[in-house]
Amino acid sequence: MLSRGIGYTTLRPAVFTTAFTDVAGQIRATASWSGAAPAGRNPFTGPRGVGTCAAAVLLDHSWRGQHINLTGPELYSWPDIAALLTEELGRPISYQVCDDASLLAAMIGRGLPEAVADLLVARARRAKTKS
Repeated sequence: MLSRGIGYTTLRPAVFTTAFTDVAGQIRATASWSGAAPAGRNPFTGPRGVGTCAAAVLLDHSWRGQHINLTGPELYSWPDIAALLTEELGRPISYQVCDDASLLAAMIGRGLPEAVADLLVARARRAKTKS
């Protein structure tokens, strides 16, 4: 794009806090949810924060041509999130670790396209080793 004189900035958000909407029904029904990453930590960010950053970038051309990683202020594992939900909801919420194949099947079963589910399972696999 730059070679054609078109300015751009890439915003690269981490894991969205709204990712929990996919498992909200499971959490509501069973007080738990499943995933394949028991200990990896993620820098969660929210859509509002991304929007705020996008507005700032649009107004300040000095960001042109840059790639900006958008992360939240802290790193959280899925068990950390279960503890936060327990505190906020006032009832025990747990995170159950499952294998990649079970996670993939569950995501597809909830209606996610297979390509999206594959991508999310691959992200979970990478998160297993991050700390």
